[in-house]
Amino acid sequence: MKGIVMEIHKDKVIVLAKDGSFLEVNRGNRTLDIGQEIMIDTNKKLRRQIIRRFVSVAAAFILLLTTGYGVYGYYTPYGYINVDINPSVEIAYNLYNRVIDLKGLNEDGNILISKIKDYRNKPIENVINEVIDTAVEEAYVKPEEENVILITITEKKDKVDDKKIYKSVDSHIKQKVKNTQVVLIEGDTKVYKKASEDKVSPGKLMLIKEAIDLNKDIKFEEVAKKPVKEIMKIIKEAKKEKEKDEEERKKLEKKAEKEMRKTEELKIEKKERMRFIKDKLYMKIRKDKKEKKEDKIERKEVEKDRKDEIKKEEEEKEIEKDKIKEYIEKDQNKYFEKKTQEKLKERRREKEGNLMVDDNAKDQDDENKDTDDKLEEKNKSKHRYENKYKHDKKEQDKDKEEDKDKDEEKDKDED
Repeated sequence: MKGIVMEIHKDKVIVLAKDGSFLEVNRGNRTLDIGQEIMIDTNKKLRRQIIRRFVSVAAAFILLLTTGYGVYGYYTPYGYINVDINPSVEIAYNLYNRVIDLKGLNEDGNILISKIKDYRNKPIENVINEVIDTAVEEAYVKPEEENVILITITEKKDKVDDKKIYKSVDSHIKQKVKNTQVVLIEGDTKVYKKASEDKVSPGKLMLIKEAIDLNKDIKFEEVAKKPVKEIMKIIKEAKKEKEKDEEERKKLEKKAEKEMRKTEELKIEKKERMRFIKDKLYMKIRKDKKEKKEDKIERKEVEKDRKDEIKKEEEEKEIEKDKIKEYIEKDQNKYFEKKTQEKLKERRREKEGNLMVDDNAKDQDDENKDTDDKLEEKNKSKHRYENKYKHDKKEQDKDKEEDKDKDEEKDKDED
């Protein structure tokens, strides 16, 4: 069976066995070191030499043997827990989450730990509770005031059960002082190293940095001297101020956004109005072009109609001329026919009677006179017919002109 060397004497060594027992075995000529793992003779004769010292402590070393870390793991810090009220206290714990050291980080912290005697090998939460109880006894935590206890966990290797620690501490302090807030945060080795250089706890250092980030006017040295609850108050007020500034900024942004939106709407409205005007102008231009085109077509049609009318009038005049000519020719034919008939009658009268030469001459003069009268009558009839035609034509042209004027007035009224 194997064991860990715990004590070395002249001819004997004390060994921690796997079952948690302490054995006293012969050293012999072996050169041994504390923490060295050696083989143990397990015969009955040697078992009688088993000693059972430190039984209460032995159970804590069972995990030591099963994990193989040795005695070194028991005495080596695996992490730190800082408790900040106004006193700042640092608790070092080992692989087994047992407290191996306790020290004060400021003057009040040193006063506080001087009151705590038996803390080694105790669970972390138990020692934290003892620190808090002592702080209450020494009036660092006052029932009549608002109190803040800051617990910072800085782990180097193994993770501790922070939820268990918080629950235990919070429950314990509320039994003592109700108006106390427990704040638990996690640090890291970089923060721990920087805190050691600045001679403050890691948790307090993080609070100071947060306060400075929120308010650039704050000086590190001034805040480092203040208790945790005052630093928390500074942070709270700075956050409120920042939230107020943020709210004001959002209002201004919202207002600016509203103004921008309004400006954009005005731009869009102006753009729409310009587009409407352009469209309207374009439609007017198109309408004007259409009207001009229609006017041109209409003018062409009017000109065509006018030409047709003139042509028709000319044709009518020609027809009228032909009619007049025909009428004249017809009238002349009638006249000559009548004249011929009269000559025939005259010849018959000449044949029937022997008229005197003077009578014949007289008749000839009468005949010539009648002929002249008839010709004059014919010319008068022709002039009368022509005058009547011109008068009727003039009346027709006048009626057409009046109809045209009426049509134009009607078109204007429709426009």
